[in-house]
Amino acid sequence: MEKIVIGIDVSKLTLDICIQENGVNGFVTIPNTEKAIKSFFKQFVKKQNVLIGMENTGRFNALLYNVLIQHSFAVYVINPLHLKKVWD
Repeated sequence: MEKIVIGIDVSKLTLDICIQENGVNGFVTIPNTEKAIKSFFKQFVKKQNVLIGMENTGRFNALLYNVLIQHSFAVYVINPLHLKKVWD
């Protein structure tokens, strides 16, 4: 079974989400609200091998993190400075 890798760029109002599944990348933007997060991620709840990475933006990623850990996803919170240095 192939992993599903999800990367999330967090901002105050939106979440920019990149999903890699079966070698195919998809992109979507959703509101940074509990209702939108739950609605979007319910499609992944019954799947295994889902890895989620998000940048640490302090309070803006707290809601997302709290919703995701309720469903036992493997969630990695990454320092944005580290991301910047990797891509510079």
